[in-house]
Amino acid sequence: MGSKLKVMFVFFVVCMGVFIIANGAIAAKPIAKVTAFKGEVILLSGIQVKAITQTGVVLNDGDKLQTKNGEAEVTFDDGAVMKLNPFTASMIEEREEEAGWLFKTKTTARRLTVFVGKLFFSSGSSNKQNILQTPSAVCGLRGSKGEIGYNNYQSFLNMIEGQTQLLGQFVKGVFDNPGVDAALKNRLYQALLSAHEAYNKAEGQQDVYVAQKAALEAIQVAALELKDKNPDQAVSLNADQTLTQTKTLLEQTEKKIQETPKEMRRQQSFPTIPLSTGQPTTTNKPVSPIRR
Repeated sequence: MGSKLKVMFVFFVVCMGVFIIANGAIAAKPIAKVTAFKGEVILLSGIQVKAITQTGVVLNDGDKLQTKNGEAEVTFDDGAVMKLNPFTASMIEEREEEAGWLFKTKTTARRLTVFVGKLFFSSGSSNKQNILQTPSAVCGLRGSKGEIGYNNYQSFLNMIEGQTQLLGQFVKGVFDNPGVDAALKNRLYQALLSAHEAYNKAEGQQDVYVAQKAALEAIQVAALELKDKNPDQAVSLNADQTLTQTKTLLEQTEKKIQETPKEMRRQQSFPTIPLSTGQPTTTNKPVSPIRR
């Protein structure tokens, strides 16, 4: 086998390995775009972390967006808007969820999670169920504008207009952004910073696998926060699915780090396939707020 053919074969094998790492993953569903930003903003999409450098970046179901000393505006496909304050870590999700006890119903739920910091949300023109949440509390919205925040201990809610249904405890009324002190004590915020730094330093394929591992660890941290603390059973079930999948992917990625041939450790990296964010969840009782 000629040297050129060998290189092509090795490249094919590694590409297939990346596909296997994303076993079962279907191309993530685009649900929004970054329409404005300033300062430092980073994005975890699939298992890749990058800085936002321009508007128009497409955001998918399950993506995590984090500001440092910066701000970001996200516009969804129905015109709904989310704005992140500085030093905020967030996640956007949009999927069908089942609920009900005797009679199962399905609804499209948009969940916006703030893990630390503060965000503003204004609903759009669709009939999607809008839910704002922190690791420890959930707020369902109807035709609303509001702000939600989390400082690692307390959940904050300031409704500007509209109605809400709540699970968990909120401190209600106008509140200050928890800011940099809370962010630096937050596990997910730190995990995303570490994953971004790992991608920035990556030079060879082994480095890329190390960065992917850091990204998976950030996904794991987020899922653990929701599974352990969130009062909504639908959230807990989905987090549990994510943890099961992420555990397998971490094991596979660690194996690839150990097995990467020396001659490939300094080669250029290539795009990865996004991590699936899980399947629609089913609950035994109507635990999610705002059921139409």
